[in-house]
Amino acid sequence: MIDRINQQGLVIPYSDVTITTKVLDLVTIHGSNCNNLYHPPIEGVEVLRAVPSLSFLLEHHSGQKLLFDLGVPTDLETLGSEVADRLKKVGHQITVQKDVVDALEEHNIKREDINAVIWSHTHWDHKGNMALFPPSTTLVLGPNALETFVTNGGNSGVGGINEQDIKGRKVREIDFDGPETLQIGSLRAVDYFNDGSLYLLDTPGHSVGHLCALVRTTTGPESTFLFLGGDCAHHCGEVRPSEYLPLPDSILPNPLPLVNRDNPFCPGTRFEELNKSRGMTTKGPVWRPKWGADLAEAILSIGKMQEFDGQENVLLLLAHDSCARHVNMPLFPESINDWYERGLGRDLRWNWIADIEKGLPTESVS
Repeated sequence: MIDRINQQGLVIPYSDVTITTKVLDLVTIHGSNCNNLYHPPIEGVEVLRAVPSLSFLLEHHSGQKLLFDLGVPTDLETLGSEVADRLKKVGHQITVQKDVVDALEEHNIKREDINAVIWSHTHWDHKGNMALFPPSTTLVLGPNALETFVTNGGNSGVGGINEQDIKGRKVREIDFDGPETLQIGSLRAVDYFNDGSLYLLDTPGHSVGHLCALVRTTTGPESTFLFLGGDCAHHCGEVRPSEYLPLPDSILPNPLPLVNRDNPFCPGTRFEELNKSRGMTTKGPVWRPKWGADLAEAILSIGKMQEFDGQENVLLLLAHDSCARHVNMPLFPESINDWYERGLGRDLRWNWIADIEKGLPTESVS
């Protein structure tokens, strides 16, 4: 059986098993220059609002507990001297409330209870501090991560794999070439629990072995899902609009912060004019990623992710999406499984437009 996500034919295997998912927002990164991350520049848009580095607690009915990403550790020195030295020189500021293990233990979830940590990738703002977890916690990585960062010494100032990350613990690399591999949309997938509740997705480009996750949050006539995007994109403006999710004629609630949210935002042709003036596809995203381990591959992965992002019953949560700090967003220890009932898809999908408001043409062109 299948769950048909939309009439365009994107399907996934049927399942009546869900994952209880909880969002941990413990990190704030202030003052990032968007021209270092996104391309082409938008005049008047240089520094975006502060962004999180989200982590996710995934609880399976079997009792297994997983973490998808760990954010930033409170002690930056645990990331290695090369990363720590670089972070002292960058222009943005990092605020870490607490390590993930401390947040969990405040709510009676012991670090020993975590069966596995899944890194979307090995960059400094996602890997946290694995040494805080016991050897019984497996580290799950994407393809070729060990060869790249351990065997070939590919660590850099943006991250990698240190000895303390893997010493004494089981490390599992996801194999997307094996017989168990599925195809969901245009992405290769592995069914983590073999029950359709959690799929790890092959999304290379931003970093070697970059993973995303598709988590089933409800079942029924039409299941709902979270798409945990990691750094497949840094900003929703690299993903939207798209052929799967065109820009609406009017948007409610209004995404602009100084406007009554009940008055619809009508973009007219302002986005088309913005993109046309910068050599971008008129009805596509406003940005492309500016850098990555394989930039062309990163752009391809974004295109594949757009297939999921265009579905009403799939909520994309990028690790650094400031829109996730919406007033209606449930945070740990509350579950986000009822995101669809809460209207979070509607509320979050176009909220990012506030980031580029200053760069939009002031009047629609007829």
